[in-house]
Amino acid sequence: MYVIEPEQNNEGRDLADSCLGIGYYDSVMGQACESFVAKYNNTVIGWAAIYLDRVPLLKSIAVDESFRGKGVSDLLTEHRLDILTEYGYRFVRSYAWTTPDGKCNSERMLKRNKFYCVNVIPNYYSNLTNCPHCGDGNQCQCYAKVYCRSI
Repeated sequence: MYVIEPEQNNEGRDLADSCLGIGYYDSVMGQACESFVAKYNNTVIGWAAIYLDRVPLLKSIAVDESFRGKGVSDLLTEHRLDILTEYGYRFVRSYAWTTPDGKCNSERMLKRNKFYCVNVIPNYYSNLTNCPHCGDGNQCQCYAKVYCRSI
């Protein structure tokens, strides 16, 4: 089955960059983040990060395309919520990357895990020029849906 563990030696970088855009991993890990990987047969198949703040943020999640729809994102999310609970947090937020046409890969997972949408932030990712949805070299037109829940 799948194993969730703290990330070591940037082992989630390739997966994160392939799913979220080249350079995304380094931009996230330069912040106050903790990250975790999901492994299957000792191979990284999922990566997720949390940003620790007054109200923590489930920062990012990436799952290998061949393992999508198999519960990996739910396991990574449950693990991050457990960690935040251990740290004493009582509330958490997450920004769901949404393409200009409204596609939001993490929305169903967030709703399954009892998050609710509280806001939309237009052009939230406009600083990216290597968005996997908008194309390399183009300014990202994607927006963020802000989700919250108590823990």
